[in-house]
Amino acid sequence: AHEINNPIGVVNSAVDVASRCLVKIESSLVSLRDEQLEKLLKLLKDSTEAMRSAGERMATLVKSLRVFAHLDEVEFKRADLHSGLDTALALIQSELRERIAVVKEYGELPLVYCSPGQINQVFMSLLLNAAQAIKDTGEIRIKTFLRGDRVHVQVSDTGSGIPPERLSRIFEFGFSRERARVKMGTGLSTSYSILKKHRGDIAVESAVGKGSTFTVILPIENRDIAQRVGGTP
Repeated sequence: AHEINNPIGVVNSAVDVASRCLVKIESSLVSLRDEQLEKLLKLLKDSTEAMRSAGERMATLVKSLRVFAHLDEVEFKRADLHSGLDTALALIQSELRERIAVVKEYGELPLVYCSPGQINQVFMSLLLNAAQAIKDTGEIRIKTFLRGDRVHVQVSDTGSGIPPERLSRIFEFGFSRERARVKMGTGLSTSYSILKKHRGDIAVESAVGKGSTFTVILPIENRDIAQRVGGTP
């Protein structure tokens, strides 16, 4: 993210200079009424605008990456899980495009003591998994709520679902299936390990042809982790 940020700044600055120069050139040549020249100027303006849009998109992605990974921050801290979910969604827009609708049902959650970068990795895996499960068009629903001293984050999709005989193996390292829902060989097993490290859990419910729901459960306080890393929840 750091390495990409500098050249993006150069590109965006150059595009800004080119745009202002084109405006001046166009105003200077308006009296010539040269049809070919007008076409060339329009092409340049359209290309410059496309570069500006791409540069802004890249800058947004880099910012999202830095927020997603929580660069230069302590590993464990209190974090806003909704912010993590929104950042993960921003990073997988190319997977969603216009074919998948995202419905958010965010409840009121307290800040959770965790490693934000690792928990965001879990959210990313679940959201990508849900998007890949939907062949054509469909819906991903994200629901969050508090139950006792634990927060729950549910990611549901209207995808192809998982056969019952395979549910017991879904969190195994390297688990994948060519004709079924899960395509990431390590994403779900890594998510399982991260959540166990946080004294949390993950559950899945699925029906073939109807979709799946993954539920992430995390304790709010996690004093064991706080003591291990020398922090105070």
